[in-house]
Amino acid sequence: MPFETLTDDEKRIAFACLCAYVKGPFVDPNDMGLIVGFSVDMKFIHVTQDICLNAIEQWPTPKGVDAEKAVYNSLMVAAHGASPPSGMLEDDWKRWFPRISDADWDIWFSVDRDAVMRLYEKWRGLLEANETKT
Repeated sequence: MPFETLTDDEKRIAFACLCAYVKGPFVDPNDMGLIVGFSVDMKFIHVTQDICLNAIEQWPTPKGVDAEKAVYNSLMVAAHGASPPSGMLEDDWKRWFPRISDADWDIWFSVDRDAVMRLYEKWRGLLEANETKT
């Protein structure tokens, strides 16, 4: 499970992302279940607010695939709020991945954006490695 491979610093970053995702003003709770990522085999990854809250309650030892997906989505929103990938309309991107302002970033995070991006990429790689094993 990806949680066991994280350093203490990475766990703090993941927890901050999860808290910002669920408790911050960045994603409407009604839209949370609609925000999706894609796994290595192109299956949808989506989670509800309740799943995210459950992962927070279990911290620092959340368990299960739902908790992994909750962290993945929260990292994705924090890491990719800056700019859309090619081919995606700017308005659609801003709705699903609103850029976290610098002022808000400083409230929710104690690390820079690059640290979150590195953890997002690591987490995605861990999830993909686990999926290819199954």
